[in-house]
Amino acid sequence: STRPDVLTGRFVSGSWLEHLKGEHRLRSFIINVENSPNLQDKNFALLTLHPIRHLVIEGKQDFNLSFISKLHHLETLKLSKFHAHTNARWFIDCPNLQDLELQDGILDASLLYPLNDIPSLTTLYLDGVEVNDGISMALRHVTSLQDITILGDHVDRSVFELLSYLPALQSFTTSAVPNHADFQKVATATALKSLTLKSETVIDPEQIRPILQDRPYLHINVVVESTQKRLIMARLTAETLEYWITQLNWATGNE
Repeated sequence: STRPDVLTGRFVSGSWLEHLKGEHRLRSFIINVENSPNLQDKNFALLTLHPIRHLVIEGKQDFNLSFISKLHHLETLKLSKFHAHTNARWFIDCPNLQDLELQDGILDASLLYPLNDIPSLTTLYLDGVEVNDGISMALRHVTSLQDITILGDHVDRSVFELLSYLPALQSFTTSAVPNHADFQKVATATALKSLTLKSETVIDPEQIRPILQDRPYLHINVVVESTQKRLIMARLTAETLEYWITQLNWATGNE
C-alpha cells in the first residue's frame, strides 16, 4: 500500500501526533484548542518533527508557542486569543513565512522585529491585537509587505506612517480614521493600489482629487455618510470621484 506523506486536517487531540508513524509527514495542522481539553505543550512540540507549512490554532490558549520558531518550512500562520510574553521569539527562524494572521491577542512589539528578516512575508492581518510599544514602529522595516490589514479598538492614526516606509505595499486596510496629513501619506506610497478605511471618514475631495488623478490605478474604499444619514462604502477612483461628490453633496472649491 502507498504510505501517505501528507496528513492535513482539523485535529482535536494531541494523541494524533503521539501516534503518527515515522513515515507520516504532517504539512498542515488546524486545531481549536477550546475543543481539545487534553492538549499539552508536549503535543505542540511534536509538530517540530514535521515539515509544517500551514498552522492554524484557534481558541483561547495558554500554551508555550515557542515551537513556532522551529517550524522552518512554515508558510502560513494563523493564531487567535493569545498572549505573547515580552521575551517571546516566535519568528526567529521561519524563513519561508508568507502569510501571518493574528486575532484577539496581546503582544510586545519586539515579537514582530524578526519579521524584518523574512523577505518572503507579503501578507499581514492583525485584528483586535494590542501591540505594546506600537504597531508602526514594529513594522516599518518589514519592507517585503504587500498587503496589510490592521483592525481593532487599539488601532490609532500612527498606522498611516507605514505608508511612508513600505515601498512594496499594494493594499492597506485599517479601522483607524485618517486626518488630512495622513491622506497626504497616500501620495508617498507609490505602489499602493487599494486603500480601505473601515471606519466612517470625512473626505476632502479637493485633497483626494490630485492623488487619484496622479494614480489612475488607485482605488480608495471608504465608509461615508449618505444623504439619507446611512453609512455606506464608497469606492473612490479617478473616474468615480465626481460621481460621489454629486451623490453625497460634498463641498468643493468650485462651489
